[in-house]
Amino acid sequence: MVLTNGEASSQCSSDLEDKRSRSVNDFDTEKALRRALRDGKKRSSFVSWAVPSEVHYLDGVLETEDDEEFEDEDFDSDLENMLDNEHDPSLDWVISNLDKETSVEQSLDEELNRLKVLRSYLILDAERESSFERLTALAGRMFHVPIALISLVDLGRQWFMSNRGLGDVRETPRKLAFCAHAILSTQDLLIVPDATKDPRFYDSPLVLGPPDIRFYAGAPLISPEGVKLGTFWWVLPTLQRSYFYLFLIFLLPFLSGVTQHY
Repeated sequence: MVLTNGEASSQCSSDLEDKRSRSVNDFDTEKALRRALRDGKKRSSFVSWAVPSEVHYLDGVLETEDDEEFEDEDFDSDLENMLDNEHDPSLDWVISNLDKETSVEQSLDEELNRLKVLRSYLILDAERESSFERLTALAGRMFHVPIALISLVDLGRQWFMSNRGLGDVRETPRKLAFCAHAILSTQDLLIVPDATKDPRFYDSPLVLGPPDIRFYAGAPLISPEGVKLGTFWWVLPTLQRSYFYLFLIFLLPFLSGVTQHY
């Protein structure tokens, strides 16, 4: 069954719409962002204006500049390297069920650099732009798909620059995002023929419930620096014939390339 835009919107579960996931924009320095990549409990690094500027509140814990200086002087570099290289699978940016044959796991430094580049474009949480809306509308008409999106993979979420088919939803948790796998893929195009049979996605809420993803195709959005920031992708609640793959293998990367030049 093909869902209309309104039906897909009304059926999206509240846990996808209302949860506030962490963003690179929540952390104002590289040091704070690195800490956030190590610790999933850190929500922000911004100073509370209700207290003196040298005092920070991080998750309700008082932290002073003196504490930071002491930590910098005494923090063992070997332990720091270990924290950077051994990722806690519960962290919101760590994908633990990658396809090892077709994906490359990001190091903390690589993810830190990717997020810094993403933030430099100053587009996260912006209003929808007509140029991107036209591209997803074009993809929907060309491929007869009910859901087409342009998304950016943020620290703990995927954020939709353009969302055609999921109503007013602007983000979902990164842990649930097919696109979080796409940006780590060694392939130019990530295609999931049947999500119900794919060990990475068969138990995903996006597969078990609305929007009932079966077929997924996504091409990465690559910055001039060579960093994968997100994807141009679409999904279907039905499986596709083989000729459809040949069609999209040529056109989806083209649409992704057009997006990158806006």
